[in-house]
Amino acid sequence: MPEKASCPTTTAGPFTVRCGRLRRRIIPDRIRYVESDARKVIVHGADGEVISFYGRMSDMEETLCPCGFYRIHRCFLVSLSHVSSFSDSEVFMDGGETLILSRYRRSGFLSCFG
Repeated sequence: MPEKASCPTTTAGPFTVRCGRLRRRIIPDRIRYVESDARKVIVHGADGEVISFYGRMSDMEETLCPCGFYRIHRCFLVSLSHVSSFSDSEVFMDGGETLILSRYRRSGFLSCFG
């Protein structure tokens, strides 16, 4: 059964994450996409900045989905405002990246993007 689409409705303020001994402030409007690699979460900023920290993708999804993000794959959470185009199996970001779009999440993505 396909996942129910949760389309953006609000904006969220900055949040903090722990990167080693530091705490970093992240502003959702400046994120292009978030990637998961094993236990690490990698945030790709619109300005090219990359922030990596230990965390769970589900926590990032809960924080970011209400403010214009959609989880297109178990490894990717994208800002809908930074998606330039997509195909049946890929999402193309405005920075030139090509990300995988899972079949399971395609219909929800289409309803939010369209």
